[in-house]
Amino acid sequence: MSISAAALVSTCGGHTSTQAPSDGQADTDAQTETSSSDATLPELGKDSGAGVESSTTHDTGAIGLGAPADMADATMDSGMRDGSDDAGTDAFRDVAPVAESGPEAGNDASEPADAGGEAAAETEAGTDAGSDAASGTEAGTDAGSDAASGTEAGMEAGSVVLYGGGGTNSPFVSDTWLWDGARWTQQNVAQPPARIDATIATLNGRTVLFGGVNNGMLFTDTWVYDGRSWTQQNVPGPPGRILAAMATVNGQVVLFGGNNNSGTTYSDTWVWDGATWTQKIVSGPSPRDSAAIAALNGKAVLFGGGNYLADTWEWDGTAWTQRNVSGPSGRDSASAATLGAKVVLWGGLGDTSGYLADTWTWDGATWTQLSVSGPSARYRAGAATLNGKIVLFGGSGGSGPSFHGDTWIWDGATWTQQNVTGPSGREAENLMSGP
Repeated sequence: MSISAAALVSTCGGHTSTQAPSDGQADTDAQTETSSSDATLPELGKDSGAGVESSTTHDTGAIGLGAPADMADATMDSGMRDGSDDAGTDAFRDVAPVAESGPEAGNDASEPADAGGEAAAETEAGTDAGSDAASGTEAGTDAGSDAASGTEAGMEAGSVVLYGGGGTNSPFVSDTWLWDGARWTQQNVAQPPARIDATIATLNGRTVLFGGVNNGMLFTDTWVYDGRSWTQQNVPGPPGRILAAMATVNGQVVLFGGNNNSGTTYSDTWVWDGATWTQKIVSGPSPRDSAAIAALNGKAVLFGGGNYLADTWEWDGTAWTQRNVSGPSGRDSASAATLGAKVVLWGGLGDTSGYLADTWTWDGATWTQLSVSGPSARYRAGAATLNGKIVLFGGSGGSGPSFHGDTWIWDGATWTQQNVTGPSGREAENLMSGP
């Protein structure tokens, strides 16, 4: 799922050594400009851009047109977040040209995805693959355990992966952490260049990372983590962007929307099959970023985002379908994950309601609000599913610290805070993914 964020994903297999927690950027073969360690910490929100007026309005900007012609989608000005929120962290990123994140020139955002015959055939896996999350319940969580040191993090059984983000210790972080259901373990591996607002998902036991930004430098790169190392994929794909929504359905990762960090917001749909990005020329949700997304019954369920929208959409591998249902209030940067036969949506930022802390479930037909207490109100928290439970980490805004570093578990009935140490406080939206 959708927030400048550290990404959370689960993966299986592979030995990974550990090291003491560190927020600094690890060495990587992919060379890119990064901000200095003493850079002023910005609010990891959206930049503004000029646009043309449209019938859709938002207090943060106007909708405009301007996506590349081959994108076949409308675009809008994502605008700027009001700097008066109670987190007190709003600052805006510098706009800069799209930059390559490695020596490969093939990653330039201006290249069509289908160039050179690399576009995938328009074939889709069958639908009704069932829920992507495990059903069932676990008997409890080992609260009180510290972040592991020098031990495996339950890779054999699967783990949630969290990558990067920005927050308390640095505006741009490049670190990889695993959550095994009881503890966080930092991985001693070479990392992709530090960034915020990237998006990750899991496909075939591997974590897929796309895009993000560092100090105005927009990334167009695709990386895969197999539990041992990160590997950059030398493939063309979507134009560089931040705050896209990404989920795994029917053997493919689907990516929707996001913005280019300079005012253009996308409504394009792309799929990753493990080797190739393919753009799907389809109609669907309006241009937006910061939407929440999770998989259920062979479909990707997308909610809200953008201009505090409150609509529900489903992607079945071929087409988007809007569901005409009532549900959560309009919001962006909410957290979503799948548990059993339901999508769980939590928190986010509303237009007039501010930071939210409500819990909702979607069963494929109806949204239901649950009367439960849990994490403090915030947005841009990361969420992923592991062993029949949802783990939620971090986020920003609301009361307390500007960037949260707490870990919570949802077992289908109750939120429980975990007494563990782990990653530094950060925005982790779309930066966590399960097995």
